[in-house]
Formats: sequence, C-alpha cells, structure tokens
Amino acid sequence: MWLPYLFAELIRTDARFRRIWAETPKISADLPHALQHMGMFKPLSDAARNHIDSKKSPLYKLRWKFKQGLYTEATTLHYLLSQPLPDAATSLTDVSDDV
Repeated sequence: MWLPYLFAELIRTDARFRRIWAETPKISADLPHALQHMGMFKPLSDAARNHIDSKKSPLYKLRWKFKQGLYTEATTLHYLLSQPLPDAATSLTDVSDDV
C-alpha cells in the first residue's frame, strides 16, 4: 500500500519526475477491461476476436481468479494467450535522459 504514497511524494518533490509523468500519455481503464466484460471464459466471439486482432488495447486486465474448469481452447482467454508476443527489441522505444 505504500506505492501510491511514494508516487505522490515523487510528483510533489521531484520536478523531473513530475515533468515525465505530465508528458506520459494517459490510458483509459475501459479498453483493458473490455475482454472481462465480454467474458474471458466464454466462447470466443467475433467482437472479442476483433478487439484482440485489431490491438484496440495496448494491454488487457486479467483476473487473479483462474477458473481452470472453464478454460478451453474455445475461450476468449485462450485466444488472447495464444497470440505471439511482440519482439522486445522492436516494441520498446529508446528512453533518453533528456526527457
């Protein structure tokens, strides 16, 4: 529980940190939760497949409660986890100290 306090303290006391955070693009929590609302353990729908394939969200919020008995190759979760991972060398941008 101390992490939010540490973050707030850095925003308050560190000008560079505050500037970097101000320039960081903000991402809504709606898109990362989309697959949860569609049903992670339901059969893969066209809407869920389209959401994943079109990369509408840069990440997806999963749940810690794993329903092993409901997980099959036909589920949305299986389809999501079956996607190839991006090449780390090409997906990261150079981070500069000049930020």
